[in-house]
Amino acid sequence: MPRLWAAGMHLSRRRKTVNRLSSFASWSLWRAALHLWMPAVLAVCAGGSAGAVDAAVENPDSDPSGTRAAAGSDAPVSVEVAFDGQYRLGQWTALRVERSGYDGPLTLETIDGDGVRVRYVDDAATSHQDNASAAAGNQVDENNQVDESNDAVPARLAEDSAWRYVVCGAASAPLWVRDDRGRLLVKTRFPDQPIAIEQRRVLILGDPMGIDEIGKNELLGRDAKLATTVVEDVDTLPDHWLGYDSVDTLVVTATAWPLLEQMDERVRDAILTWVRRGGRVLVTIGQSGPEAYQHSRLIRELIPLQDVPLLQQMEPAPIEAFISAQQRLDVFPAAVLPLGGAQPMLIGRTVQRRSLAVAMRYQAGLGEVLAVAADLDRPPFAAWPSRTDLLLELMPDLVPAAREPSSRGRRSDTHYNDLAGQLRATLDRFSAAGAVPFSVIAVGLLALFLVIGPLDYLLINRWLKRPLAGWVSFPLVILVCSVALILWARRGQQSPAQTNRIEFVDINAVEGVGRGYRVDYLYTPRAERLDVGLEVEPGFAAALDGPFDNGPLLAPFAYSGATFGGVQIAVEDQRLPAYQVRMRRSGDRLQSRAVDVPIAAGGSKGFDMRWTFSFASSARQGLWRRRTELAGRLENPLPVDILDGMLLDRDKVYFLPSRFRAGATIARVEELRPRVLRWFLTGRKRTEDATVSERYDPADDTDLRRVSEMLGFYRIAGGESYTGLLNRPLGELDLSGIVTDRRALLIGRLEQPTTRLTVRQHGGNVQSDGESDSSDSAGGEGDAPVVQPQQEVSVVRILLPILQDRPEN
Repeated sequence: MPRLWAAGMHLSRRRKTVNRLSSFASWSLWRAALHLWMPAVLAVCAGGSAGAVDAAVENPDSDPSGTRAAAGSDAPVSVEVAFDGQYRLGQWTALRVERSGYDGPLTLETIDGDGVRVRYVDDAATSHQDNASAAAGNQVDENNQVDESNDAVPARLAEDSAWRYVVCGAASAPLWVRDDRGRLLVKTRFPDQPIAIEQRRVLILGDPMGIDEIGKNELLGRDAKLATTVVEDVDTLPDHWLGYDSVDTLVVTATAWPLLEQMDERVRDAILTWVRRGGRVLVTIGQSGPEAYQHSRLIRELIPLQDVPLLQQMEPAPIEAFISAQQRLDVFPAAVLPLGGAQPMLIGRTVQRRSLAVAMRYQAGLGEVLAVAADLDRPPFAAWPSRTDLLLELMPDLVPAAREPSSRGRRSDTHYNDLAGQLRATLDRFSAAGAVPFSVIAVGLLALFLVIGPLDYLLINRWLKRPLAGWVSFPLVILVCSVALILWARRGQQSPAQTNRIEFVDINAVEGVGRGYRVDYLYTPRAERLDVGLEVEPGFAAALDGPFDNGPLLAPFAYSGATFGGVQIAVEDQRLPAYQVRMRRSGDRLQSRAVDVPIAAGGSKGFDMRWTFSFASSARQGLWRRRTELAGRLENPLPVDILDGMLLDRDKVYFLPSRFRAGATIARVEELRPRVLRWFLTGRKRTEDATVSERYDPADDTDLRRVSEMLGFYRIAGGESYTGLLNRPLGELDLSGIVTDRRALLIGRLEQPTTRLTVRQHGGNVQSDGESDSSDSAGGEGDAPVVQPQQEVSVVRILLPILQDRPEN
């Protein structure tokens, strides 16, 4: 009996040990499976989408044809960045391509602001078929798009231009040039140091007049505040206004008329178009005025001279008093500037004691020309120590970098320091891309740990007393959770693509010219490769006098850094394949579209679009000035309604009806009650003891309309002192200085944009933003993805004339 009892006790101890080991093995298996389960589920959720993009990754050093042209002195082409290698990130840059053995279409490859490779392709390079016959078949349709029924056979690009245009997304970015068969011709890089976004860029045709020395101090080791380029050869000037995209100020001296006389007509038209789109020019024309007028058409176009300008001898005293100069200035000859439609900036007097304008400001489209009636690069100004002070006093807005920069630093709750960064953050906000709160994830993981840990142990071991059942319950729980996560992830991928958009359309109704600027962010829940373009909305087409004069020109928007926010990318993103920006040129008209753009699952992409057009309207305005306020008749010149309209007159704003219908008329503007414009922009209100402004939150990324107001009238609102942000990349949208005594500005919102974004899967059907599709929202192969608009703001601003006297009728 004792032996049997001892044997029974031994078997009992072995059974308990086995039970403990089984429980421990089940717990160990759970821990090991947990480490493998999470990555596996994430891979299953994302693998189906990301695989479509990752499978298409290309080797950046690959040569499709298996051959490579020489990249040294024997290369058939050479590439040079315009303006002595000066360029800005995120803006169009002109490249001069010299050929010495290859005459076909070219492809220029670099990286965009996201680090993805982008190829700027001469549109003729996409086909090796008969391009001549294709050119005859492709026509521009009523929506300003090239009709390409066969996308593989586009029209031929004009090959007589040596200039190509790209947008560089990073400092020292790679730059490759390929032929039409993909063979590498040149492999180089952009210069290491791009122009800082806060530094103003000045292009000078003639003598620099000390502008290139402003702020420079060799003793203290300080560089000049302005990035200047002095042009000595007009052949180095780009032949399209895109090449001047990063130029802030153009300086033209009439004494350089021999250089201007050699200017090609295409280059001259490019400069004039850049000015009419909002460029700013300083022209000095004094004793050299008669010769410049006769030999330079650029001078005649910039200044509205009707005949050879007369010369007058001027007294220096008014100029000395204007800048409180300590050094005397001698008598100097000045050209008589036309007064019609201009704003005097400085009035002097002749030696006969008659008043004569020394500096006048002219409106050229949406840009401005500051004309100085003296040759500042000749005596007596050439040796006058106060010449720089005179220049800075005359053009504080043209060269603001000459002022001391603001000492305000970046706020701790924002990752950008510019309005462009706030715009990017606002546009890149999508409801479908909302992240799951961390608290939800933490609660879910805690519940999972409880189920497969203590609860599983108590249920299987303590209640059922079947430890071996843990080998079944644990995988079952993991399988159920995995299936639930996969279904949840795929349910999110069935949602439609979404877009956010902001659009500015600016029109000078006096001269009949206009420009458009638009930024779109496109979000896709699935990995996509899309073709993106732009068309005119049929409702707005009646306001255009024919097709676009230029554009639409589409390019990637923004780059990572302090200006736009985000972590700066120093290398290319090899996870995504390259895409194309196809450039098509017909005479002076240039347009582009993006082809085969990769967007990762749950990712987004920003696009920058701009265009110019001629404006046609039969509306007859009758605004005139009565003392300090406006009076007369106002007519809506657009074929569409204007919402929340306002009429700006200097520092005042008149509020129009909430819907100003197309062709409607306000007979008596004087009956509208004006308000102070700055008070309206800043939300300032009067209290019992003082006035209080509404605080502007630079970290707010939910109110797109508020951001559009600051972009449109940044300086009037108070600039950096009010917003806490700079306004550099999108500064051309600020029309704070365009309203004068002779011009008023009609502004408002549009119910529908003037243009529409066209999106299609590469090789599929077109889908416009805001349209629905009868196909399944998931979109099959070759189908257009359904694009659902979210935040949308379209702003229109129309410059109208103000009569000095009351009209007769």
